[in-house]
Amino acid sequence: MSSRGSSGTGPNTNADEFIVRFDASGQVVWSDHVGGSSYDVFNGVVRTHNGFMVVGATYSFGAGNGSDMYICKFNANGNHLFTRTFMEQNAIIAMISSL
Repeated sequence: MSSRGSSGTGPNTNADEFIVRFDASGQVVWSDHVGGSSYDVFNGVVRTHNGFMVVGATYSFGAGNGSDMYICKFNANGNHLFTRTFMEQNAIIAMISSL
């Protein structure tokens, strides 16, 4: 099981994303956070065949002129494998393609 969230509120709080994986008894298996110098937030998490894909928004990375789509991939052990950003105008297409 995984959980998602962020710390802080609003685009000027420098919030980062936070992800936690729990075992069946509710114990933390691993946790991680990802983010930059501005507001970043996860909006959803999906289990993949070999880990987790997390989708959100970032003001820290990407084009830098507003919120861009933010995708992070973690393996089953919690290792951060990659991060991709997509400009806002492509966010819907990128989200649909990642499903």
